[in-house]
Amino acid sequence: MFVKSDIRKISLVITKKHYNGLIYELGNREYVHFSEVDDERAVLKRKPDTDGEKDSMYAFVSAGKFLEEYDPETLEEFDYELFLQNEEKLFSRRLDDDVRFINDVQVKKEKYESLKSRIDGAISEIDEKKNDLLKLLKLDIDIEGLKSMKLCTVIWGETDRMVNADDLRECAGSYLVSAGPYTVCVTLEKYREHVMGILSRYGFRDRSDMLTGGEKLQNEIRRLDKRREDLDKRSARVEERFRLFLEAWIPSMTEIYGSYTVLLKIRGAREKHLVSEEVLVVSGWADHDDVPGLEKVLHEICGDSYFLHVSSKKERWIFRRQAPVNLRNNFLFRPFELLVKNLGMPGNDEADPTPLTAFSFVLMFGVMFGDAGQGLVLVIAGFILRYIGGKRMERRPALVDGGGILIACGISATIFGFLYGSFFSNEHIIQALWFHPMEHMMELFLATIVMGALLITVAVLMNIINGIIAGRWDRSLLDTKGLPGLIVYLMLVFIAVRFVREGILPTREELALWLGFPVGIFIMRNIILYPFQVHDRLFPHGVFEYIVETAVELIEMFSGFLSNTISFVRAGAFALSHAGLSIAIYTLAGIINPEMSGPGVYLVLIFGNIFIILLEGLVCGIQSMRLEYYEFFSRFFQGDGTPFEPFSLRK
Repeated sequence: MFVKSDIRKISLVITKKHYNGLIYELGNREYVHFSEVDDERAVLKRKPDTDGEKDSMYAFVSAGKFLEEYDPETLEEFDYELFLQNEEKLFSRRLDDDVRFINDVQVKKEKYESLKSRIDGAISEIDEKKNDLLKLLKLDIDIEGLKSMKLCTVIWGETDRMVNADDLRECAGSYLVSAGPYTVCVTLEKYREHVMGILSRYGFRDRSDMLTGGEKLQNEIRRLDKRREDLDKRSARVEERFRLFLEAWIPSMTEIYGSYTVLLKIRGAREKHLVSEEVLVVSGWADHDDVPGLEKVLHEICGDSYFLHVSSKKERWIFRRQAPVNLRNNFLFRPFELLVKNLGMPGNDEADPTPLTAFSFVLMFGVMFGDAGQGLVLVIAGFILRYIGGKRMERRPALVDGGGILIACGISATIFGFLYGSFFSNEHIIQALWFHPMEHMMELFLATIVMGALLITVAVLMNIINGIIAGRWDRSLLDTKGLPGLIVYLMLVFIAVRFVREGILPTREELALWLGFPVGIFIMRNIILYPFQVHDRLFPHGVFEYIVETAVELIEMFSGFLSNTISFVRAGAFALSHAGLSIAIYTLAGIINPEMSGPGVYLVLIFGNIFIILLEGLVCGIQSMRLEYYEFFSRFFQGDGTPFEPFSLRK
């Protein structure tokens, strides 16, 4: 509890020939968080590894696009573990052969797409012609008779809209028939160009070359049907052949994609290291518990051809500000790391607040959502969420952690449900071990204020502890968020409690001793610190600025303590709102049937409880998080740490 992993600085020198095998094993074991070597002090310099970089990326991207287009399910359910099981096969891949294979596939794919496009275009053209001929057939016009006329010409085509026959009045003897977008016009040969000009205003597309009728029209339609049947068969043969190609290509593309996913990760890790013709220098961080395992891997891969330096405890203090952080909580508290990391990773200069977060968040949720039956529903929902998350995702996804938080909150809600005497919104099934919120509002508000006072006290204590950890004694002993602030707050709480219980107001002597002394320490902070050479000058920014800054911080301290404490009243308000909704549901059910029986009543109670669980669960969760972040964390949490993320080929 409150303890982080012992992260140590490591420096490693290995021969270049052992690099791939070592990085492969480190990626599987997840021991080392790589960092860049300090170039200014290093004898070797970083050399970009550009050999084959573009081709490797080309192979990875091309294979990924191919799978996304032709086998997206394989890509979505991709199992990288398969490509980490055979190291020899992974590093024996020939990049030139893979690129050549991808290019060959690309050429064949383009040929197929071009041929398929031509066939589909021919089929589309046949369908269009057949459609035109069928429209012509429906007009039931003696086309052959019209075409045999000596002095007349026949125009056939398609228009965007219906042609107005009045536009052809000046062309004497012209005859017009329209069927939807299709139009047949018979006119004198001398009017042909003029008629074409008029029809062009209607978006006319000439199809006169297709004019035929009678048996010829039927034969032409049959010929088009035969041609389309041949093209359909050809299209099916082309698709079948391409499908056979795909069956052979997809496994190879999958192997290329998975292999270069791993190889590019290894290449990316190498960019942080320094390299010469013979050796390679690796710098990073490792959990001290993993150092024996790391040494074993080094011995297995490199034999005695390596140098490893692990920082000592004394050196660990030197590197603490740069060192990444790995939280180390037990299974009960681990899900609540999700809430902490939302604000940032705790730095090495502060204690891990996860256990306090777990306790305070669960406590506040239970106070607001106090119902034994509904709390059990949340517990069940939490287990279901963890089960789903564990089945569908790897490692510790947010879904699994969210399920753990929901289980803890459900247990808290159940406990407070027994304290409030509430079971599925009914306050008459079980007896309250404490009180019913609606009947003891003032007691509820007082309890939430006391809860808030305790949490704020703990927050100030955490800030004092963090100051000691960081070596900032001035912040712990002389700041408004340190020891002076803690004394002032505890005295204010004592004065308020004594006044409420006994009606006694503090005397001037008590105020001077209890409040004046810690405030005086804060006012004199620079004078106290000056002999210790914390500042070069007594008042670095001038006396006036010091006075103004001191006054503002004192006002902020008193107002902040007051507002933060009063803010916890909202926990009681939401407990009342939860109880009020419960009363509303039973009132509505009583309106339906005063005897509280029948299907209508049961439906109201069931769906009413579901509504409360969904609405109040969301609202109480949000309000608990708000109190956690703004009233509790704001007093001590910095969140400026760097997460410990060891190099991994599995993620």
